Amino acid sequence: FTLEKPYGRVDYLLFLNGQPAGVIEAKPEGTTLTEVEHQSGRYVAGLPDWMKPPVYPLPFIYESSGTETRFTNGYDPDARSRRVFTFHRPETLSEWSRQITANKGLPT
Repeated sequence: FTLEKPYGRVDYLLFLNGQPAGVIEAKPEGTTLTEVEHQSGRYVAGLPDWMKPPVYPLPFIYESSGTETRFTNGYDPDARSRRVFTFHRPETLSEWSRQITANKGLPT
């Protein structure tokens, strides 16, 4: 998916309920994923103007090599990349988004 200049192209753009919600940066097996976090982190802010995501920048960031997957939850007050065993189900990401939206402005 082509992003605004100078953001480049994201490998996969995640959608929840028809709205952009995150990105996946795919890398070859053996790639040190922590070294490409900055790349996927840039992508969440590079959507074209015609896309109107409910949350900006996009909250969900994945990097994956097929054998290793890392995830950053932008809703987390201390957002950082963590190793996960699989991609989260869309229902899980939707529920996290719903909870944040319902509690917007409340302390965590």
